[in-house]
Amino acid sequence: MTAINRPILFSVLIMVSCISHLSALDISGTVREVIKASGFQQARVGVWIQSLDSPTVCGGVNSDSLFNPASLTKLFTGFAAFDHYGPTHTFSTKIYTDDSSFTPDNGTINGTLYIKGGGDPELNAERMWLFAWQLRLAGIRSIKGDIILDATCFDNVSDGPGYEDEATDHAYDSPVCGLSANFNTASLQAMPASSAGKPLPVVMFPPIDCVRVINKTVTTKNSKDPGLSLTNGTDASGAYLELSGTMNMKDPSKRIYKKIDDPAANFSWVLSALLPQAGIAFAGKIHSGTVPTTLTNGNPLTSFESDPLSHLVNGMFKYSVNFTAEMLLKNLGADAAEAQGTFANGTKAVMDWWHSVAPDQPLVIENGSGMGKSNRTTPFAIVKLLTTLINTRSFAPEFITALPVSGLDGTLHRRFKQSPLCGWVRGKTGTINTTGIGNLAGFVTKPGCRYAYAILITDPSHSMEKRWELQQKILEAVTGTK
Repeated sequence: MTAINRPILFSVLIMVSCISHLSALDISGTVREVIKASGFQQARVGVWIQSLDSPTVCGGVNSDSLFNPASLTKLFTGFAAFDHYGPTHTFSTKIYTDDSSFTPDNGTINGTLYIKGGGDPELNAERMWLFAWQLRLAGIRSIKGDIILDATCFDNVSDGPGYEDEATDHAYDSPVCGLSANFNTASLQAMPASSAGKPLPVVMFPPIDCVRVINKTVTTKNSKDPGLSLTNGTDASGAYLELSGTMNMKDPSKRIYKKIDDPAANFSWVLSALLPQAGIAFAGKIHSGTVPTTLTNGNPLTSFESDPLSHLVNGMFKYSVNFTAEMLLKNLGADAAEAQGTFANGTKAVMDWWHSVAPDQPLVIENGSGMGKSNRTTPFAIVKLLTTLINTRSFAPEFITALPVSGLDGTLHRRFKQSPLCGWVRGKTGTINTTGIGNLAGFVTKPGCRYAYAILITDPSHSMEKRWELQQKILEAVTGTK
């Protein structure tokens, strides 16, 4: 793979020659002191920190102990995907028709239109609009037959191992499918009405004509406990989203997300709403099926490419998107096994990859996102991943840029706000509040004290905010920026 944007690495990490102000012994001692002063049990905290300027300067506590990485698992999934595909790779959704007489001149498909999914993780609302227009730009103005959705690039297991530990209807728990629209979620935008007592104005995005909105909300003047709840379901009248709760008149507008359990139905709803906007007449049915091999052996009518992998990983890291991680995992599994992507062959592909990179460093995962109780690795292994990235991979700039920035964006936008390290820490978070897991791993990029770090905490006796505070104090103490 050729080097890509290597100068960015220098601007991101500020590659200057310097000597750390701490020795290896100092790092370990400093970390222990901070943990003790913060009231945490040392056995519940695992830390490894390594200088990027003086690699022999390193230290921590419990660095070889196994911890649940939670969403730090996405670091392994993202690295494996970059290694396998490269940062410019795209995933292709292909379009076929069995109407051999179709031409852009006549614009009419007198037969079936097939949409074959290629595991694109980010056919979101905006890109679904572009997808509909891709059909129009291929010359399609009318479809007389049905539309068949082919998601057989993956198996039909949509909820991965580990998700049963925290089964919810939240958007972060959305099902995985080889042909998916808008992360298999629906969203409503709600805003206060002009006067108290009125229902909130509510907008569905993307708009779906066949899914009705049941609005049970009220605008309040000065409620002490405003809040909104979104549920979905199906009754005799069809699919619905029900929004209930209150907002105060001065509250800002809010978008609420909910997972959709049926990916095929969700794709058909969104596509049906967008085809008329692209000027395509369609009165048939949309249902699941398989593209005949007689068609897949030939060229598609057209195809729609995803954003490049670097963009997909950016969103996955910044906002810890489980759906993207599982889609990448199944894509990796499909390629490695030369078969349908599954959670089993996907996790095997990532673990096999990791053991080829660092044979002596443990990694056990049951999914690509970090959900559940069974994933395991060590703080040392995570820092090994990060230093391997810096020292040996041309896509390091894209990977590092994808990490949230302290106090500025992603899952770190509320953290380090008042710290001297605001803006100087890039890190992936990993959180499972029900079991007291709060993890952070990445890079400190401040000139003169550049480090790779991993801080893993499993302690339900302390709040999430206390875990955040301990991680900040450790990094401030080691970098001398308290």
